[in-house]
Amino acid sequence: MNVVAPSGASVYNITAGKTLPQWIPNRSKKEMKKDTDFQHRIQLLQDFEFNGSCQQIRVSDDGYYIAAVGMYPPRLKIYAVEDLAMKCERGLDCEVVQFCFLSDDYKKLALLQSDRHIEIHAQYGTHYKVRLPKFGRDMIFDRSTAELYTAASGKDVYRFNLSTGQFQESFRSTSKEGNNCIDQHPDHLLVAVGGDNGILGCFDTRQTAQVGQLNIKKQVGANSITSVKFDRKETMQVAVGTDSGVVLIYDIRSSTPLLVKDHQYELPIKDIQFQGDYCISSDSRICKIWNKRDAKPYVNIESEHTINRATIVDNSGLMFLAEQKDKMEIYYIPGLGVAPFWCSFLDNLTEELEQDNQTVIYDDYKFITRAELESFGLNKLIGTPYLRAYMHGFFMDARLYRKVFDMANPYGYKEYVQERIKKKRDEQQASRITKKRKGPKVNKFFHERYLQDLKDDDRFGALMNKDEFEIDPNSEEFKQRNRHQEQETEPNDHEMSAQPFEDYQVEEPTEKKPKHQARSVQKSVSLDRRERKLKASLGSRVKTQPTKKPRATKSSSKNMEFTFVPESHKKRMKSKKNAK
Repeated sequence: MNVVAPSGASVYNITAGKTLPQWIPNRSKKEMKKDTDFQHRIQLLQDFEFNGSCQQIRVSDDGYYIAAVGMYPPRLKIYAVEDLAMKCERGLDCEVVQFCFLSDDYKKLALLQSDRHIEIHAQYGTHYKVRLPKFGRDMIFDRSTAELYTAASGKDVYRFNLSTGQFQESFRSTSKEGNNCIDQHPDHLLVAVGGDNGILGCFDTRQTAQVGQLNIKKQVGANSITSVKFDRKETMQVAVGTDSGVVLIYDIRSSTPLLVKDHQYELPIKDIQFQGDYCISSDSRICKIWNKRDAKPYVNIESEHTINRATIVDNSGLMFLAEQKDKMEIYYIPGLGVAPFWCSFLDNLTEELEQDNQTVIYDDYKFITRAELESFGLNKLIGTPYLRAYMHGFFMDARLYRKVFDMANPYGYKEYVQERIKKKRDEQQASRITKKRKGPKVNKFFHERYLQDLKDDDRFGALMNKDEFEIDPNSEEFKQRNRHQEQETEPNDHEMSAQPFEDYQVEEPTEKKPKHQARSVQKSVSLDRRERKLKASLGSRVKTQPTKKPRATKSSSKNMEFTFVPESHKKRMKSKKNAK
């Protein structure tokens, strides 16, 4: 069930989505169970479709049966609302132009066909055929006289009496080109006929001559009248639709229209109906529901396919649209009335949808602003069917937007994968007790360093959220204003930068230290280090004793060195010693 609310009123499309035979080749049954569109779909009536298109839909007077005619091939389908399924299907010889119920149920039907025949159907099938002198365009059934009135291509309105099985004397209209539409009020029994000459003629069933006429062509400039309908609630009011897309409501006692409604599409009005205080008029493109007293619009239902007829169930908000496609559309409008007795569950479903407060404008479209459109370089698409203007931007097909976005951002898929991985990781760690802190969008460095005192103040919240307040630490303006802070934080770098480059390449020679030192020297060095540490930690409160000087180590060369002395020198030294 799809919600369509373009004008504020709730409109529910019961038949939204694909049909089941179109899904079977593409998806398996397991995948269909996971499809939300398949789970939420509603099949109000079984097999409520045709192979080609539907021409017209009618509801029986007792409200228990729905009949529909369609193409191709020409067929008649009858549905029983108690079973919510099709009761029978009948093949026809040619296309049906108009049909009507002859009884309160489905057992008697009359079908006006395009081959100049009126086919009478009974419960068992075709009962009788009657050939008309000219091609028929519209047909109604008068229950008071049991006669069929047929508007044809000539000026005559043919009358066929079903009780006697004979043609009666025809009504003579002023339209020589032909009559397009016909209707009768059940109370005063006046018959209104709209012709190709733009004149609306009224007939009394007790005589064949016209009792009155109204020239619509002079008032609105219409060439012909395409539809006419009496208001069952207001006895003296009649609505007239023209080929230029204008609907006029008249009082039959006056030649001045009470109200004029323009569809603004300049397409012929195909059907007019009344429901309470509202009038439902439709052309091949749109079905409009508006107030019959002030012409204020209530709901507009647009369709991608050509609309043939619109049928609304009496005293309810359920409406059928016969279109040039296989599926017959079903709409439910709670503002027009409650659901019929055979589908009263629709009221409960719509109440649940209203509680969700989810309004879907377009399912398969993406809204894009003009600035985003210019950033993608798609200005040439403005005015084409690819873009639909809406408010301050456009609606673009979601598939086209996805392609354009992927071309403009080739790394978008990698970012998407990283986000998915992060999301999965967070879900796995959700059981852990952690304190999540959401940092600011901009100025993260300055928030941690300088703005900690202002984080609880709402007046400065824009400094961390809006891009307009972002601070660039690499800009020249920032460096000039904060030069003194840089000198305090980085003095070594400043001093090193002042020195010449050659100083760093000069290597001063260092004295070589002996590998092995005496133990006394090592002890003195360790004591000096301990003194410095104690002085640094305790200061003047600690009095240290002076350390003793290390003893001079005797050279080991006297015991270990051997020198060579000649013998003559030894004798000389010995003689000197003896002489003393």
